[in-house]
Amino acid sequence: MLLARDEDGPERFYSLSSQIMAERREYYAVLKAAQAGEGDITGWLKWFLECMNRAILNSGAVLQKVMNKERFRHEFARTRLNERQIKVINRLLDEGAGGFEGGLKNKKYMGIAHTSRATAQRELADLVNKGLLIKMPGGGRSAGYDLDWQKWSSSGA
Repeated sequence: MLLARDEDGPERFYSLSSQIMAERREYYAVLKAAQAGEGDITGWLKWFLECMNRAILNSGAVLQKVMNKERFRHEFARTRLNERQIKVINRLLDEGAGGFEGGLKNKKYMGIAHTSRATAQRELADLVNKGLLIKMPGGGRSAGYDLDWQKWSSSGA
C-alpha cells in the first residue's frame, strides 16, 4: 500500500495482485514462514520486492498487447465487423503470435464466436477478404488463419 501511495499517480502499468496470484504458492509459503518465525519478516520482504520486480518486468508484455490492439483498431477503424468477428480478433490479439497451434481454425472460431460451421467459414473468409487475417500455408481443408504479426506487432511496425 505504501509503495502504491508513493507512486503518486492514478495509473499503474503493472499488476502486483496478478503477479501474486500467479505465484500464490510461494506467497503463502513465505508468509507462513514469516508468521511462524521470531517476528523477522526479512524473507517475506525480500520475496515481496522480488515479486514486485517481476510484476514490473512482466508489464512490458501487457503494454505490448494493449499497443498491438490499439494499432490494429486504428488501422481497421472503418472496417465493418460484427460482434463475433471483433471477439475473435481480440482473442487473436490477446494470444499473440503463435497463440493458436496451427493457426485459428474453423472449429476454434466456432467455439470462440459460438456460431455454426457455415457462419464461421463465411466470417473467416470475410476477415481474409478485408485484410484482417491471412491464410496460413498448408492445412488443406483444415486451413489455419492468423493476423499478419509482421504488420501489427511493434517489431514489424
